[in-house]
Amino acid sequence: MRDAVAKNILKTLGKGLDWLLPPLCPATGQEVDAHGTVAPEYWASLRFIGTPRCEQCSLPFPNDVGGAEGALICGVCLENPPRFGRGRAALLYEDASRKLVLRFKHGDQL
Repeated sequence: MRDAVAKNILKTLGKGLDWLLPPLCPATGQEVDAHGTVAPEYWASLRFIGTPRCEQCSLPFPNDVGGAEGALICGVCLENPPRFGRGRAALLYEDASRKLVLRFKHGDQL
């Protein structure tokens, strides 16, 4: 019973806090539905790294490699192997994603 009451109190306090300090997109400043989310238009502008990509550094290949099997390694990693075994990036670092990365890196924002 106490847990249910505590949950209701926290839920009410959370709604009050959202009213005072509404959740905002960290990149655009637009109001969003929940903390930790981004505006839909901004989300659509982000370019996620898919396949094909280098299995060592995650650099996307500019062209489709036509069903190649096994681990694909880019020329840079083959010529000068990095000290790490594998790295993975979610987004291409460009104008849209730069805002999020820099706020996370230098602004202590998650």
